[in-house]
Amino acid sequence: MLKWLRHAYRLVWQKLEVEQVHDYSLLLRWQGSDAKLKPIVCISHTDVVPVNVESEWTHSPFGGVVADGYVWGRGAMDVKVMVVAMLEAVTQLLQDGFWPQRTVYFAFGHDEEVGGDRGAGATAKLLQDRGIEVELVLDEGGGVFVDGVEPFTQHPVAAVGTAEKGYISVELTVRSPGGHASMPPINGSTVAATLARVIANVEDAPPQMSIQQPVPDYLQALAPYAKSRLARPFLARSNHSVVGEMVSWWMVTSSGRPQLAALVRPTVAVVRLESDGKADNVLPQAGRAVFNFRTLPDTPPDFPEEYLTAMVGKEDMKHASLRRLSTYQASKVTPSDGKRFTQLRQAILETLAPKEGLIVAPTLVLGGTDSWHYQNISQGNILRFDGIPMNRTAGDGARVHGTDERCSIQDYLQVIKFYIRFLQLAAAS
Repeated sequence: MLKWLRHAYRLVWQKLEVEQVHDYSLLLRWQGSDAKLKPIVCISHTDVVPVNVESEWTHSPFGGVVADGYVWGRGAMDVKVMVVAMLEAVTQLLQDGFWPQRTVYFAFGHDEEVGGDRGAGATAKLLQDRGIEVELVLDEGGGVFVDGVEPFTQHPVAAVGTAEKGYISVELTVRSPGGHASMPPINGSTVAATLARVIANVEDAPPQMSIQQPVPDYLQALAPYAKSRLARPFLARSNHSVVGEMVSWWMVTSSGRPQLAALVRPTVAVVRLESDGKADNVLPQAGRAVFNFRTLPDTPPDFPEEYLTAMVGKEDMKHASLRRLSTYQASKVTPSDGKRFTQLRQAILETLAPKEGLIVAPTLVLGGTDSWHYQNISQGNILRFDGIPMNRTAGDGARVHGTDERCSIQDYLQVIKFYIRFLQLAAAS
């Protein structure tokens, strides 16, 4: 991939300073004409997730096939398309004689899908060690939903992530004396029974709802375009405590959509479950479950342990222990009324809006991105938007990390135009 980038974008490699970070990450520096201005950082990543069943793909997932008006393969949506679109944009700007006033960094990590520590983490630390403070970070995280956001509106929506949920994994280990499988205890003290109770408790008592920014801003942006006229005043007033509670309750209990419920409460999911059982006639003496939490911006740091302790219960905690495996705290919320959001919004509307118009709405990103590593050097001024159109009605949602990932040529060209316009605006002043 790196060899191809150097060959395909020779002008960029000639005009910008390029260095390799750790094994395979890249940091490109486009020196601005005004050294007094803080730089901006545009980040993406070149790594992709594996493919489960290659035979189910219409075209080879790693063949780079262009057919039927699409580019097919892993990374066509998540998110090599963003890397090459940025480089195409820089190439075009260089050919047009454009030179930024504000220095622009392009940071392409190689391990985002597994946390980004060696890629984005090392790159952000490198910049921090050099004393570089950043005006803005632009990363993936939001796109254009061409068929709207159900159940609110069918109007096209450009969702810009102004905050990101935290990512915390906690391991619960339970122990039992074990024994012969022919004589299991009758008090529910086996490893399996204890873990089953905890998991059932988690399913029955999920974390409490809490509507926080930027979710009220998101709902208010959708309000004028809501399909239901009855819903419009509620969405428009979702920042009011009582109305916000009503809207949250509906999103969790009645919408039937887990992505909406995840916007208004921390989530917890069992992602690994195992025991030390070695034979069919021996009761395990230890078992573990790993719980992955996605936390809201103001979720207390110790919430995962406190929540799991309550789910385990006092008696079972005598034979259990908790260990935190990873921690990425939720991000700060970038204001949606600031200059940088306004510039991004302008670039979106000028390059990506269809004839029927486009809602640009700040939102909360549910998954994790490399931008987490850049919070310290940017004071949390991070926007998450990649510009890639997604038609959920046509099944695009299942293509990300799924089968037949693809991007239409027309959409790809529009994304390049978006980055050209964004760089013209954000790097000019």
